[in-house]
Amino acid sequence: MINNEFALSGDLNFLSLADLLQLLGSNGSTGTLTLRSEHVSEPGFIYIENGNPVNSVNGNLTGLDAIFSLFGWVDGTFGFNSEEISSDRYITKNRMELILEGLKRLDDGDIEKIGQNFNKNESTVQSDTFDEIDATVIKGPLIDYMYIVDEERFSDGEKIIEENKYGSWMWVILDGVVEIMKDTGDGKKPLLRLGDGAFIGDVGSFLERDYSRKVSAVALGNVHLGVIDTPRLAGEYACLSSGTRKIVRSIERRLNQVAQRYLNISGTENDLSEYFKKNDPVISQGVNDKSPFVITNGEAYIVKKIAGEYVHLATLCKNDVLGTVSFLDMGHEPISADVYVSEDFTMEIMGYNNIRDEYLHLSQIFKKIIDFYALSISVTTKMVIDSLKKD
Repeated sequence: MINNEFALSGDLNFLSLADLLQLLGSNGSTGTLTLRSEHVSEPGFIYIENGNPVNSVNGNLTGLDAIFSLFGWVDGTFGFNSEEISSDRYITKNRMELILEGLKRLDDGDIEKIGQNFNKNESTVQSDTFDEIDATVIKGPLIDYMYIVDEERFSDGEKIIEENKYGSWMWVILDGVVEIMKDTGDGKKPLLRLGDGAFIGDVGSFLERDYSRKVSAVALGNVHLGVIDTPRLAGEYACLSSGTRKIVRSIERRLNQVAQRYLNISGTENDLSEYFKKNDPVISQGVNDKSPFVITNGEAYIVKKIAGEYVHLATLCKNDVLGTVSFLDMGHEPISADVYVSEDFTMEIMGYNNIRDEYLHLSQIFKKIIDFYALSISVTTKMVIDSLKKD
């Protein structure tokens, strides 16, 4: 039922809280998300600024305790009112960190489930386990069939793409699970598992001649894929401004680096701990300056500090983009990581409003691809951090 009081409303058994936070985040929305359940006397509230929750209230709970408790509201209704909010920031985690941790707590039984219609498979991101390592199954949003020009099926164990081989195709998973693997020098190791709605391939595959695949993809069980109309996407990409094109390619490179960091591939991380200790970050974690930058010279280091240790997640170079881009929630700067720079570093401020307007006018599938990159970076970063905590 549509509620005219809200800009967006509906049922939680159709759009879960995880899905709602991703949707509002990708649009950079600001306002109040209200949740109601017939099993609870008072509504719950989440206050969102530029796509990220800043506070939440659920009965006597506030902040992180409140928002995590609301992941347990597995049926009921929601309504989002787009408005300026006056709440102070009590939540400093970015939305993907909240989604991943909230779903994990829900799966682990650490959050009380309110309602009867819970279905684990409806979660956009769900916990899973490899035979040897902890991993994550990443699912995407609903499929846009307008951009699917063909369909292909793969059997269990069949290769879909192979690392370092040329390929100009890109797929979306219609049904099944695909394992993403990367060569570490000691053989191929599993990185991620992708489920329905996730994308296989990247933008570089249909933009560059003789593009070399960065990972391998193998079917786990029977897999049904939709072949994406990449010439149409290439035409859309060609019409973008230089700044937006740099953002798209920059997040591709960042994802590859974080994946290498997770797999401990030799040579992907320099020990710069002493350098970080002696210098101040140019972007400090938790400080939102509302401006993205493009690197014109030197290097920028994405760093997360954990228990006094500096975790070097990625190194950005010329033409890479850093800073605040509201529709890119990567679990990195500015909310969840610092940025340090080399001595020869220079950068230019990008036109934020123009980039945001351009993003909003992209086709739905191109926006979903960008969102999927950001989600994958956030998930892989969490895997890096979790693996370090176990050591």
